[in-house]
Amino acid sequence: MTNRWFDNWGDLLAAKTHTQGTCIIWDAGCHLQGYPMVRWDGKMQMVKRVMMERKLDIELTKGQRVKNSCGNLKCINAEHHYIAEPGTEEWKCVGHQYTDEQRSLVRKIFNEYKHPSTGSKNGAYAEVRKTFPSMTNTTALKILNEKT
Repeated sequence: MTNRWFDNWGDLLAAKTHTQGTCIIWDAGCHLQGYPMVRWDGKMQMVKRVMMERKLDIELTKGQRVKNSCGNLKCINAEHHYIAEPGTEEWKCVGHQYTDEQRSLVRKIFNEYKHPSTGSKNGAYAEVRKTFPSMTNTTALKILNEKT
C-alpha cells in the first residue's frame, strides 16, 4: 500500500532522507523519543521496522525489536539494523547493556561533577555524555537510581 503523498516506498525515501557516510538519515517526522516514524499502510509505523520488513520480506511480530548497530537514532539503513528476539540479551533496552564498571563510572562522574561557576550539578548529564555519547539522560538517571 502507500501513504497519502507517495505511491511507492522508494519515492518516499528519496524525498524524506539524506545520506551521511553509510547512514541513511530520516529527515521527516519522529516519535517524541526521536525514532523516525511514517504513516504507511494506513497506520503510523517506525521506519526502521518497515525497512527491515521490506529487506527481509517478512512481517515482524509485535515482540521482535529492530535494533540499531551504528548508534545513529535517525539512521534507517537496513544494513545498520538487526532483529532482536524476545528473551535474548540483544532484546533488552540499551540501559541493560552497560557493564557494572560502566555503571560505576557513570555514578562516579555524576557524583564528582560540580558546575565550574555555581558548584551545582547543572551540566552533570552533559559531563556523563562526554564519556558515553549515546547515553540518554533517562538511561543515566536509571543508572543513578539503581541500588548498588
